[in-house]
Amino acid sequence: MNESTHRPTIVYIASSWRSGSTLLDRVLGTSPNAFGVGELKSLERLIREGYGRDDQGQTAVESPIWSHFAHDIDRYVPPAEQLKMRFSWPERFYVLLTGKVKHVPLRFYNEPLYNDIQRYAREVTGKPVTHIIDSSKPLYRLAELHQRTDFNLFVIHLVRDVRGVVYSHRKQFTKVTTYKAIRNWLLTNIGLSRYLKKSFPQAQQLRLQYEDFIANPEHWATLINERTGLQVDFAQLVERINNEPSYRFSGNDTRKKAFTGFYQNDSWKQKLSLAERVFLAPFNWLV
Repeated sequence: MNESTHRPTIVYIASSWRSGSTLLDRVLGTSPNAFGVGELKSLERLIREGYGRDDQGQTAVESPIWSHFAHDIDRYVPPAEQLKMRFSWPERFYVLLTGKVKHVPLRFYNEPLYNDIQRYAREVTGKPVTHIIDSSKPLYRLAELHQRTDFNLFVIHLVRDVRGVVYSHRKQFTKVTTYKAIRNWLLTNIGLSRYLKKSFPQAQQLRLQYEDFIANPEHWATLINERTGLQVDFAQLVERINNEPSYRFSGNDTRKKAFTGFYQNDSWKQKLSLAERVFLAPFNWLV
């Protein structure tokens, strides 16, 4: 199959909230054969509700990438009566107990969506895009991609210390309470672990601890290159992140800022009380 018709490989970053998915997306998106889309699950909101702008400051209709989708959104999004956006609470607990998905969500017509992203990304960037980096995060999107398409799919399960996640929410003044942050972290990571164990061979998945990635990013990027066929080059990493145009439209706002390096943010060790640190630590052992 020649390059012009080759179907994309999807590298899906699965994680809980505030676990470093945007940073990993930016790093992997520097590969000359990759295109980072950010949290693609929010595409319909970008188009129908005008939710956010891409990293170039453009709305969907202004973007050289997303304008194609804005003008023909019904090609990619099923009618409202067919949509199944995410798991219900009973379905989430079913995954936790069995590692299986009872009712597969339907959010997009994924085959034309990813094929057209690849096509327009090639036209706009001039890069030979063979991989799409999707940092949407949740299990329901992963299950939809896995069970409703036959794309080559590689999953990076990114896990951050729960204490860092809790403090990140608090530091950023999000509306997420400590209880909700812990609940999301547990349900997401345990659900992902169970589902990946049941549904994906080891060759198609990688569990990555965020703190390990920050401590030795070149090692992990090299391993991901070997496992996925990406070509991240650390000698050119900073230049590519800061100078190559990016069209991500959803994710942590750090994606819009200049990249200066990798920093281990352990401020939770000082900012969380001793009681909180002791209480939260055992949750890490559950996943």
